[in-house]
Amino acid sequence: MRNVIHDFPDNQAVKILQTIIAAMDKDSVIVIDDMILPNKGAHWQATEQDMTMMSGLAAMERSKKQWYSLMKLAGLKVLEIVEYTEALGDSVIVAVPE
Repeated sequence: MRNVIHDFPDNQAVKILQTIIAAMDKDSVIVIDDMILPNKGAHWQATEQDMTMMSGLAAMERSKKQWYSLMKLAGLKVLEIVEYTEALGDSVIVAVPE
């Protein structure tokens, strides 16, 4: 999923992820392509997008800690995070059911 989960607050994001988990096979993984904000010193474009998500959709960009928390709430374990755009924190998160 690319830039999907950031469109939803945690409770709705958890529902989406749990629906996907229910459809997964034992060898399946979830691949999420989304922004991961640093805890401080985020790029201005990333913070601008975060503010837009908050004001328009009651959603948000998430920090690494927030992503791990969301994955745990949904029943997922993060296997790997690969950042591919350093300035904006665009990253691929690979997760499996716990």
